[in-house]
Amino acid sequence: MAILIGCSPSTGSSLLRRILNRHSQVFCGGETAMFAKEELYLDWQTNKHKLTRPSIFGLSNAGWHNFVGVELNEEYLCSAMQFKKLIKAHSDFPSFVEAFYRPSLESSGKKYWAEKTPSNAFTLQLFLDQFPNGKAVHIVRNPLDAIASLINRGMTPYNAVAVYLLNTTKALELNDNRGYLVKYEALVSEAEKTCQDLCQFLELEYEETMLVSSGQEKGVTKMKGWNYDETSKIEQGSVGRFALFDEETQAELLNRIALTKTNMVVKHKDINSIAHSLGYKLPTHKADSSFITILEKEKEADLSKRYFSRYYFRRSNYPLTFGDELV
Repeated sequence: MAILIGCSPSTGSSLLRRILNRHSQVFCGGETAMFAKEELYLDWQTNKHKLTRPSIFGLSNAGWHNFVGVELNEEYLCSAMQFKKLIKAHSDFPSFVEAFYRPSLESSGKKYWAEKTPSNAFTLQLFLDQFPNGKAVHIVRNPLDAIASLINRGMTPYNAVAVYLLNTTKALELNDNRGYLVKYEALVSEAEKTCQDLCQFLELEYEETMLVSSGQEKGVTKMKGWNYDETSKIEQGSVGRFALFDEETQAELLNRIALTKTNMVVKHKDINSIAHSLGYKLPTHKADSSFITILEKEKEADLSKRYFSRYYFRRSNYPLTFGDELV
Protein backbone atom coordinates (compact mmCIF):
# COMPACT_ATOMS: atom_id res chain seq x y z
CA MET A 1 0.00 0.00 0.00
CA ALA A 2 1.07 3.56 -0.80
CA ILE A 3 -0.56 6.61 0.80
CA LEU A 4 -0.56 10.13 -0.63
CA ILE A 5 -1.70 13.14 1.42
CA GLY A 6 -2.81 16.34 -0.33
CA CYS A 7 -4.41 19.45 1.12
CA SER A 8 -4.18 23.15 1.72
CA PRO A 9 -1.16 24.15 3.81
CA SER A 10 -1.92 24.82 7.50
CA THR A 11 -4.65 22.20 7.76
CA GLY A 12 -2.80 19.84 10.09
CA SER A 13 -1.07 17.72 7.45
CA SER A 14 2.30 17.89 9.21
CA LEU A 15 0.72 16.58 12.41
CA LEU A 16 -1.03 13.86 10.41
CA ARG A 17 2.18 12.74 8.76
CA ARG A 18 3.84 12.46 12.20
CA ILE A 19 0.94 10.37 13.47
CA LEU A 20 1.12 8.01 10.48
CA ASN A 21 4.89 7.71 10.74
CA ARG A 22 4.53 6.45 14.33
CA HIS A 23 2.60 3.42 13.10
CA SER A 24 4.72 0.29 13.11
CA GLN A 25 3.85 -0.44 9.46
CA VAL A 26 3.96 3.04 7.88
CA PHE A 27 6.96 5.16 6.91
CA CYS A 28 5.97 8.79 6.29
CA GLY A 29 8.98 11.06 5.94
CA GLY A 30 9.17 14.77 5.26
CA GLU A 31 7.83 16.46 2.14
CA THR A 32 9.57 15.49 -1.08
CA ALA A 33 7.42 17.44 -3.60
CA MET A 34 7.98 14.49 -5.94
CA PHE A 35 4.36 13.41 -6.24
CA ALA A 36 3.12 16.92 -7.01
CA LYS A 37 4.71 16.92 -10.49
CA GLU A 38 2.00 16.29 -13.09
CA GLU A 39 4.54 15.62 -15.82
CA LEU A 40 5.91 12.53 -14.07
CA TYR A 41 2.52 10.84 -14.22
CA LEU A 42 1.76 11.94 -17.78
CA ASP A 43 5.10 11.07 -19.43
CA TRP A 44 7.74 9.64 -17.11
CA GLN A 45 10.32 8.84 -19.79
CA THR A 46 10.33 12.34 -21.27
CA ASN A 47 10.24 14.24 -18.00
CA LYS A 48 12.08 12.12 -15.44
CA HIS A 49 15.48 13.75 -15.97
CA LYS A 50 13.98 17.18 -15.31
CA LEU A 51 13.18 16.11 -11.77
CA THR A 52 16.64 17.05 -10.50
CA ARG A 53 16.96 20.36 -12.34
CA PRO A 54 16.37 23.19 -9.82
CA SER A 55 15.82 25.88 -12.45
CA ILE A 56 13.35 27.08 -15.06
CA PHE A 57 14.19 23.86 -16.93
CA GLY A 58 13.03 21.67 -14.04
CA LEU A 59 9.63 20.44 -12.95
CA SER A 60 7.43 22.67 -10.83
CA ASN A 61 4.79 21.49 -8.41
CA ALA A 62 1.24 21.64 -9.67
CA GLY A 63 -0.75 24.34 -7.91
CA TRP A 64 -0.30 27.85 -6.60
CA HIS A 65 3.24 27.90 -5.25
CA ASN A 66 6.42 27.83 -7.30
CA PHE A 67 8.63 24.97 -6.16
CA VAL A 68 10.99 23.33 -8.63
CA GLY A 69 12.84 20.12 -7.83
CA VAL A 70 12.63 17.71 -4.92
CA GLU A 71 13.54 17.71 -1.24
CA LEU A 72 15.39 14.71 0.14
CA ASN A 73 16.20 14.80 3.83
CA GLU A 74 18.16 12.25 5.86
CA GLU A 75 15.08 10.09 6.45
CA TYR A 76 15.12 8.89 2.85
CA LEU A 77 18.58 7.28 2.87
CA CYS A 78 19.15 8.39 -0.71
CA SER A 79 21.97 10.68 -1.81
CA ALA A 80 21.63 13.01 -4.78
CA MET A 81 23.86 10.70 -6.84
CA GLN A 82 21.83 7.61 -5.90
CA PHE A 83 18.63 9.49 -6.74
CA LYS A 84 19.88 10.28 -10.24
CA LYS A 85 20.90 6.64 -10.77
CA LEU A 86 17.43 5.46 -9.75
CA ILE A 87 15.82 7.87 -12.21
CA LYS A 88 17.98 6.58 -15.04
CA ALA A 89 17.40 2.93 -14.17
CA HIS A 90 13.58 2.89 -14.18
CA SER A 91 11.25 3.09 -17.15
CA ASP A 92 8.09 4.03 -15.24
CA PHE A 93 7.18 6.19 -12.26
CA PRO A 94 5.75 3.45 -9.96
CA SER A 95 8.82 1.20 -10.25
CA PHE A 96 11.09 4.17 -9.56
CA VAL A 97 9.07 5.05 -6.46
CA GLU A 98 9.21 1.48 -5.20
CA ALA A 99 13.02 1.48 -5.51
CA PHE A 100 13.29 4.93 -3.94
CA TYR A 101 11.38 3.91 -0.81
CA ARG A 102 12.93 0.45 -0.42
CA PRO A 103 15.94 1.53 1.74
CA SER A 104 13.75 3.57 4.10
CA LEU A 105 11.28 0.72 4.51
CA GLU A 106 14.00 -1.85 5.09
CA SER A 107 15.83 0.38 7.58
CA SER A 108 12.66 1.16 9.55
CA GLY A 109 11.25 -2.37 9.34
CA LYS A 110 7.99 -1.07 7.86
CA LYS A 111 5.84 -2.30 4.97
CA TYR A 112 4.07 0.77 3.61
CA TRP A 113 5.03 4.32 2.72
CA ALA A 114 3.14 7.60 2.82
CA GLU A 115 4.03 11.08 1.55
CA LYS A 116 2.65 14.50 2.41
CA THR A 117 3.12 17.58 0.23
CA PRO A 118 0.19 20.05 0.13
CA SER A 119 0.41 20.43 -3.66
CA ASN A 120 -0.42 16.73 -3.96
CA ALA A 121 -3.97 18.09 -3.85
CA PHE A 122 -3.62 18.58 -7.62
CA THR A 123 -2.37 15.07 -8.39
CA LEU A 124 -4.37 12.74 -6.11
CA GLN A 125 -6.33 11.18 -8.96
CA LEU A 126 -3.25 10.82 -11.16
CA PHE A 127 -1.58 9.03 -8.27
CA LEU A 128 -4.45 6.61 -7.76
CA ASP A 129 -4.60 5.92 -11.49
CA GLN A 130 -0.96 4.77 -11.57
CA PHE A 131 -0.68 3.17 -8.13
CA PRO A 132 -3.37 0.45 -7.95
CA ASN A 133 -2.52 -0.22 -4.31
CA GLY A 134 -2.60 3.49 -3.50
CA LYS A 135 -4.84 5.42 -1.15
CA ALA A 136 -5.33 9.17 -0.93
CA VAL A 137 -5.98 11.25 2.19
CA HIS A 138 -7.27 14.82 2.16
CA ILE A 139 -7.10 16.71 5.45
CA VAL A 140 -9.26 19.85 5.77
CA ARG A 141 -9.66 22.64 8.32
CA ASN A 142 -12.07 25.50 8.88
CA PRO A 143 -11.07 27.96 6.12
CA LEU A 144 -10.98 30.94 8.47
CA ASP A 145 -8.53 29.24 10.83
CA ALA A 146 -6.39 27.81 8.03
CA ILE A 147 -6.10 31.21 6.33
CA ALA A 148 -5.34 32.88 9.67
CA SER A 149 -2.61 30.32 10.31
CA LEU A 150 -1.06 30.91 6.88
CA ILE A 151 -0.97 34.65 7.52
CA ASN A 152 0.62 34.09 10.92
CA ARG A 153 3.27 32.05 9.13
CA GLY A 154 4.12 35.11 7.03
CA MET A 155 1.98 34.57 3.93
CA THR A 156 0.18 37.54 2.39
CA PRO A 157 -3.64 37.54 2.66
CA TYR A 158 -3.86 37.30 -1.14
CA ASN A 159 -1.75 34.13 -1.24
CA ALA A 160 -3.36 32.62 1.85
CA VAL A 161 -6.87 32.86 0.41
CA ALA A 162 -5.68 31.66 -3.01
CA VAL A 163 -3.82 28.58 -1.85
CA TYR A 164 -6.59 27.48 0.51
CA LEU A 165 -9.24 27.89 -2.20
CA LEU A 166 -7.29 26.19 -4.99
CA ASN A 167 -5.78 23.27 -3.08
CA THR A 168 -8.96 22.46 -1.22
CA THR A 169 -11.34 22.68 -4.15
CA LYS A 170 -9.00 20.62 -6.32
CA ALA A 171 -8.65 17.87 -3.70
CA LEU A 172 -12.43 17.81 -3.25
CA GLU A 173 -12.74 16.85 -6.92
CA LEU A 174 -11.43 13.40 -6.05
CA ASN A 175 -14.31 10.95 -6.39
CA ASP A 176 -12.78 7.57 -5.66
CA ASN A 177 -13.45 5.02 -2.96
CA ARG A 178 -9.71 4.98 -2.31
CA GLY A 179 -9.89 8.57 -1.12
CA TYR A 180 -10.53 9.62 2.49
CA LEU A 181 -11.23 12.95 4.19
CA VAL A 182 -9.96 13.89 7.66
CA LYS A 183 -11.05 17.00 9.56
CA TYR A 184 -8.36 18.77 11.56
CA GLU A 185 -10.84 19.70 14.26
CA ALA A 186 -11.72 16.02 14.77
CA LEU A 187 -8.05 15.05 14.74
CA VAL A 188 -7.23 17.36 17.66
CA SER A 189 -10.44 16.93 19.66
CA GLU A 190 -11.07 13.19 19.12
CA ALA A 191 -7.63 12.00 18.15
CA GLU A 192 -8.08 8.36 19.08
CA LYS A 193 -11.39 7.86 17.27
CA THR A 194 -10.24 9.84 14.24
CA CYS A 195 -7.08 7.75 13.94
CA GLN A 196 -9.02 4.53 14.47
CA ASP A 197 -11.34 5.48 11.59
CA LEU A 198 -8.38 6.41 9.39
CA CYS A 199 -6.65 3.12 10.16
CA GLN A 200 -9.82 1.23 9.26
CA PHE A 201 -9.83 2.97 5.87
CA LEU A 202 -6.14 2.15 5.40
CA GLU A 203 -6.75 -1.45 6.51
CA LEU A 204 -4.28 -1.12 9.36
CA GLU A 205 -4.56 -2.00 13.03
CA TYR A 206 -4.85 1.12 15.17
CA GLU A 207 -1.88 1.58 17.52
CA GLU A 208 -1.92 3.79 20.61
CA THR A 209 1.66 4.81 19.88
CA MET A 210 0.38 6.86 16.93
CA LEU A 211 -0.65 9.61 19.37
CA VAL A 212 2.58 9.73 21.38
CA SER A 213 5.92 11.06 20.22
CA SER A 214 8.89 8.73 20.56
CA GLY A 215 11.07 11.72 21.44
CA GLN A 216 13.41 10.82 18.58
CA GLU A 217 11.47 12.09 15.59
CA LYS A 218 13.47 13.64 12.77
CA GLY A 219 12.96 16.70 10.62
CA VAL A 220 11.46 20.12 11.33
CA THR A 221 8.87 19.84 14.10
CA LYS A 222 7.78 23.47 14.41
CA MET A 223 7.49 26.43 12.05
CA LYS A 224 6.88 30.14 12.42
CA GLY A 225 3.26 30.83 13.40
CA TRP A 226 2.52 27.36 14.77
CA ASN A 227 1.12 27.14 18.29
CA TYR A 228 2.52 23.68 18.90
CA ASP A 229 5.48 21.52 18.17
CA GLU A 230 4.34 18.54 16.05
CA THR A 231 5.79 16.17 18.61
CA SER A 232 4.02 17.70 21.61
CA LYS A 233 0.73 16.48 23.07
CA ILE A 234 -2.17 16.84 20.61
CA GLU A 235 -4.31 19.80 21.75
CA GLN A 236 -7.04 22.09 20.41
CA GLY A 237 -5.32 25.44 20.95
CA SER A 238 -5.15 26.23 17.22
CA VAL A 239 -8.91 25.91 16.73
CA GLY A 240 -10.44 29.40 16.51
CA ARG A 241 -7.34 31.27 15.34
CA PHE A 242 -9.34 33.58 13.10
CA ALA A 243 -11.21 34.95 16.13
CA LEU A 244 -7.91 36.24 17.54
CA PHE A 245 -7.61 38.81 14.74
CA ASP A 246 -8.96 42.32 15.35
CA GLU A 247 -12.31 43.26 13.77
CA GLU A 248 -10.71 45.25 10.94
CA THR A 249 -8.51 42.33 9.89
CA GLN A 250 -11.44 39.92 10.12
CA ALA A 251 -13.57 42.17 7.91
CA GLU A 252 -10.80 42.47 5.33
CA LEU A 253 -10.34 38.70 5.17
CA LEU A 254 -14.07 38.08 4.91
CA ASN A 255 -14.13 40.50 1.96
CA ARG A 256 -11.31 38.61 0.29
CA ILE A 257 -12.98 35.26 0.90
CA ALA A 258 -16.34 36.46 -0.46
CA LEU A 259 -14.89 38.07 -3.59
CA THR A 260 -12.21 35.56 -4.60
CA LYS A 261 -13.37 32.84 -7.01
CA THR A 262 -11.69 30.26 -9.18
CA ASN A 263 -12.33 29.75 -12.88
CA MET A 264 -10.95 26.21 -12.80
CA VAL A 265 -13.34 23.48 -13.90
CA VAL A 266 -14.31 22.38 -10.39
CA LYS A 267 -17.51 21.94 -8.42
CA HIS A 268 -16.68 24.44 -5.69
CA LYS A 269 -15.85 27.85 -7.13
CA ASP A 270 -15.33 29.75 -3.89
CA ILE A 271 -14.52 29.25 -0.23
CA ASN A 272 -18.11 29.70 0.90
CA SER A 273 -19.09 26.73 -1.24
CA ILE A 274 -16.19 24.70 0.15
CA ALA A 275 -17.16 25.58 3.73
CA HIS A 276 -20.76 24.59 3.15
CA SER A 277 -19.80 21.24 1.62
CA LEU A 278 -17.51 20.46 4.57
CA GLY A 279 -19.95 21.58 7.26
CA TYR A 280 -18.08 24.70 8.34
CA LYS A 281 -20.26 27.73 9.07
CA LEU A 282 -18.80 31.07 8.02
CA PRO A 283 -20.04 34.44 9.37
CA THR A 284 -22.69 36.19 7.29
CA HIS A 285 -20.84 38.94 5.46
CA LYS A 286 -21.90 41.35 2.72
CA ALA A 287 -18.88 41.88 0.55
CA ASP A 288 -17.64 45.39 -0.24
CA SER A 289 -17.37 45.28 -4.04
CA SER A 290 -14.99 48.26 -4.02
CA PHE A 291 -12.41 45.85 -2.59
CA ILE A 292 -12.22 44.22 -6.03
CA THR A 293 -9.94 47.08 -7.14
CA ILE A 294 -7.41 46.09 -4.47
CA LEU A 295 -7.60 42.43 -5.47
CA GLU A 296 -7.08 43.24 -9.15
CA LYS A 297 -3.95 45.26 -8.33
CA GLU A 298 -2.61 42.39 -6.25
CA LYS A 299 -3.37 40.03 -9.12
CA GLU A 300 -1.30 42.11 -11.55
CA ALA A 301 1.59 42.20 -9.10
CA ASP A 302 1.37 38.42 -8.75
CA LEU A 303 1.23 37.90 -12.51
CA SER A 304 4.35 40.01 -13.06
CA LYS A 305 6.20 37.74 -10.63
CA ARG A 306 5.06 34.63 -12.50
CA TYR A 307 6.13 35.87 -15.93
CA PHE A 308 9.81 34.94 -15.59
CA SER A 309 9.43 31.92 -13.31
CA ARG A 310 8.45 28.27 -13.64
CA TYR A 311 5.00 28.67 -12.10
CA TYR A 312 2.24 26.15 -12.79
CA PHE A 313 -0.28 29.00 -12.97
CA ARG A 314 0.61 31.88 -15.30
CA ARG A 315 -1.35 34.49 -17.24
CA SER A 316 -2.69 31.96 -19.75
CA ASN A 317 -4.26 29.74 -17.07
CA TYR A 318 -4.50 32.09 -14.09
CA PRO A 319 -7.06 30.46 -11.77
CA LEU A 320 -8.46 33.45 -9.85
CA THR A 321 -11.17 35.93 -10.63
CA PHE A 322 -12.95 38.46 -8.41
CA GLY A 323 -16.56 39.50 -8.03
CA ASP A 324 -19.86 39.07 -6.28
CA GLU A 325 -21.14 36.42 -8.69
CA LEU A 326 -19.89 32.90 -9.32
CA VAL A 327 -18.03 32.33 -12.58
